[in-house]
Amino acid sequence: MELVGGRRGGTAQSDQARRAKVVQAVLAGASLTRAAAAAGVSRDAARRYWHDQAVEDAASASGRSPRRRGCEGWSASACAGRVGRGQRVSDAERVLIAQGRARGESAAAIARALGRCRQTVWREIARNTGSDGVYRAPGASAAAQERLARPKTRRLDADPVLRAEVVALLEDGASPRQISARLRWAHPDNESMRISHEQIYQALYVQGAGSLRQQLRVDKALRSGRTRRLPRSP
Repeated sequence: MELVGGRRGGTAQSDQARRAKVVQAVLAGASLTRAAAAAGVSRDAARRYWHDQAVEDAASASGRSPRRRGCEGWSASACAGRVGRGQRVSDAERVLIAQGRARGESAAAIARALGRCRQTVWREIARNTGSDGVYRAPGASAAAQERLARPKTRRLDADPVLRAEVVALLEDGASPRQISARLRWAHPDNESMRISHEQIYQALYVQGAGSLRQQLRVDKALRSGRTRRLPRSP
């Protein structure tokens, strides 16, 4: 087997083994100092290994090269910082964010180090900083998982005024697409009175016997008699 030189001497194989030990130790709850001792490397080397792991996690999640920095060249969705597939902040990144905050670094500086959009890091810090003003990685991870598991309030359930107007138009025989267009025309300057036809379809068909359908005269709202929307594509 051919041995390839590592970054700081030795072989790439041994470098990867040391890095794996550091990453495993930190994920198990060890500090960087203890992880470095367990792997037999300096604290600076351990920090570099952990940083590289976080950057690679971010690159893998976004589909970008680890060499990219900041928002330049990233799509709008990659900078949106939403929690979802391909956009999650990893636990490795959260540890580095916590370390950066402890050193007094700004969200922009931490984002540059991670190769992340600064809005993503800023939002992560704002959402998950504790009541004592300290950002902690384990607490941030737990809070993110709790938000993912929490049921989302649907638009029509959260806005009774919009809901009432949608129901009235449905009972008048308007289709979801017509309702969406009418609301845009009737309320050109009121974003809260806008809703896509897909959101209306979701409330009618995906929710099944949901509260919106219970408000409607079914023979008018569901003209075809279906209880589920059929996809247009084959």
